[in-house]
Amino acid sequence: MVATGMGEVMKVARLFVASVALSLAACGDKIDTSSPQAYSKSIAAISDNLPNEKKEEFRQAMIAIAFNVADPTTGMMSGATLTSPLLLAAADKIDGKSADDIIKLGYETRIGLLEAEITESAEAVQRLDAERRKYKAIFDNIKIDSAKYYIDDSNEFMAQPTLGFRITNNSKTPISRIYLAGTVISPGRSIPWVSDSVNYEFPGGLESGESQQLDLQPNSFGEWRVGEWSRRPDLKLKLEVVNVEGADGQALLQGDPEDVKSKQAEVVQLEKKRDELRKKLQNQ
Repeated sequence: MVATGMGEVMKVARLFVASVALSLAACGDKIDTSSPQAYSKSIAAISDNLPNEKKEEFRQAMIAIAFNVADPTTGMMSGATLTSPLLLAAADKIDGKSADDIIKLGYETRIGLLEAEITESAEAVQRLDAERRKYKAIFDNIKIDSAKYYIDDSNEFMAQPTLGFRITNNSKTPISRIYLAGTVISPGRSIPWVSDSVNYEFPGGLESGESQQLDLQPNSFGEWRVGEWSRRPDLKLKLEVVNVEGADGQALLQGDPEDVKSKQAEVVQLEKKRDELRKKLQNQ
């Protein structure tokens, strides 16, 4: 009985040593980019010795490095196999590296690209915010009152969604065109029925101290199109001035002011992805 027990122990020990050897071989094998043939052979040797979960991690890292992408799971090259000669585009970065080296470099590459995107989006938000602060006195003194969303049925061929409101220019700047962000909501509902932009050019402009009653009819085939909700009695229209053009026809804010919200949301998502990759890199 004792001999049999020792035999089992030795068998387990040999299996353990073999598994460790395979693992070390995978870590020890290096990529050889001296020729397409050498590359394929070295990649196959590394891949064959990797556990399945590591193989995919290794493949994604290779794609990220070769094509300089933050997300190797999407795009034209996301399906590239490890033996694809296209991956040799990164020959100078991957030559002589082990699987662990590549996986680490892949995460570092992706994190770096995400950091660049985060910085670019954050700078865009700051730039637009700074511009808006610069013209704060103008925006704060353009007043919108009595905003109402309704359906105009005077057209016998098509019902027209209409945004009615009174606008007053209390600023010292003449306005030739106004850009508005509009939202139609119902009290008690968290999701708006519609959220979109609209703009209007004033014939002759809107001078300082002037007011106009407007009834704008945005594109009825777009976001503002008539739906089953359009005749609800509890609809509320919210309008926000997001940009104006002066007497010279030049917009005060450069770029789309609506980009602020979208880029703020984009930064949050990018930071989340970056932080997830950082955790994976730390676990290597």
